[in-house]
Amino acid sequence: MPSRGWLEWRSACRPLPRPRCLPYSTRTSHCSPARWAGPTRPGVRAQPPARRVRPSSDQVSSVIVRSRGSSTQRSHMNAHRKNRSRSLRVVAAATVTATIGLGLFAGPAFAKKPRPVPSSHTVVATGLNNPRGLASEGDNLVYVSEAGTGGDECITLESESTCFGFTGSITRFEKLGKSKQRSTKIVDGLLSIRAGNEVVGIDGIDVRGKHRVFGVMAESAQGIAADFAAADGTPSPSPTLSTAISTYAGRLVEFRKKRGVFTPAALANVGGTNWDWTDLHKTDVWAPTNDFPDANPYAVVSEGNKHWVVDAGANTVTLVQKKKGVYTQTLISYIPNPVPGRDAAPACIAKRGRYLYVGELNFAAFYDPTTPTAAATIYRIDTRATNPMTSAVAWATGLNPITGCGFAKDGLYVVQLRTISSSGANGAITRIGINKDGTAAASGTWQTFGTDLVDPSGFAKLHNTILVANKSTSTGAGEIWQFKI
Repeated sequence: MPSRGWLEWRSACRPLPRPRCLPYSTRTSHCSPARWAGPTRPGVRAQPPARRVRPSSDQVSSVIVRSRGSSTQRSHMNAHRKNRSRSLRVVAAATVTATIGLGLFAGPAFAKKPRPVPSSHTVVATGLNNPRGLASEGDNLVYVSEAGTGGDECITLESESTCFGFTGSITRFEKLGKSKQRSTKIVDGLLSIRAGNEVVGIDGIDVRGKHRVFGVMAESAQGIAADFAAADGTPSPSPTLSTAISTYAGRLVEFRKKRGVFTPAALANVGGTNWDWTDLHKTDVWAPTNDFPDANPYAVVSEGNKHWVVDAGANTVTLVQKKKGVYTQTLISYIPNPVPGRDAAPACIAKRGRYLYVGELNFAAFYDPTTPTAAATIYRIDTRATNPMTSAVAWATGLNPITGCGFAKDGLYVVQLRTISSSGANGAITRIGINKDGTAAASGTWQTFGTDLVDPSGFAKLHNTILVANKSTSTGAGEIWQFKI
């Protein structure tokens, strides 16, 4: 259902009526992923907009939303469903500049001398259905989330068919890239939604040990309900679909292995809470124009009993943690609008030390009809910060729309969906070094490779290699590429 785009592309590109832009979609002229719903947020009063519109924290009360764990799985739809211009405008490369974030970096510095970038890659997996997230565990296991292919229960919304089904899945690979490689579909039957050629479902994943996988489902129950209400003939979902939507849409879900089977349990309704919060603040000065309410959880990073979820629809980072048997949600950060009225649509998250690194799509700049610009930003967020409206500090900017990120020993790797300098749908990977004080290395030292990637997404490190999902918007043609670093 086009109500939230794959990566929230639909949110920033939506006109007054409410067209949408799926995060992994190619339909947009100024889309920017930011459509995910999540926990109820505290009230916010805006300060006068600066270069990047950022709400003030005067009235940001620390609201914690509690939800008891429930079991089931649902896939999520990506956000951003605004203008649906299907043509990608690829133009000459824009000048890249780096914004250095302030603050000391906890942990050892990376090597000063840039290492040679990979000159080639190996395709280690094929035949995937809209692969989105990647995660590795130890030296042997790699997990990939597949949004699926949609299904047979359809509605017509804005002259487009949106079909629901249970084709999402999680696949585990053992000894990936080796002669004895083998794969197992450890979870299937997850909610999947196809709107035109775009599919959303389970997106970001992370793992904790061999028996626990955490994933975020796209969309929100409220957003999907709004789509059904606006569809031709105002249809109602079947009982099975209705249960799936209410149980898993927009949720952080744990898949725990018990007696050889990975069983799902919905831990927190991040999408639902974020939808309510954005609805509450849709008319605030800092809110993206005609974009809220919106929610589309897209990426997650886990550590111990804490899980940080990025919402491409609500433009937020939420901390989900278990306290005395109850899962709570706390707003950690609101990612500021790249320009007034347009949302950032954050779509990747990585953690090093006490800092979170969050990358945005920022389609507003990339698809600007007049001057397309590579202006996506990586923000650094101190997990100890107390003001969610000012906690996101620009760390590096001048990147193309970001769909994946993660650390290796030589810096932060940033996966980009499309590049202005490329023709067609080619993406790329950029390696950014880190100075001893934690700031990003000068943009002139950044190294880019993998420019033959097509709509890449996700990131995982395995041994001395990195993994990226290629053709992440393709049904049956998705791949995993491996680069030796």
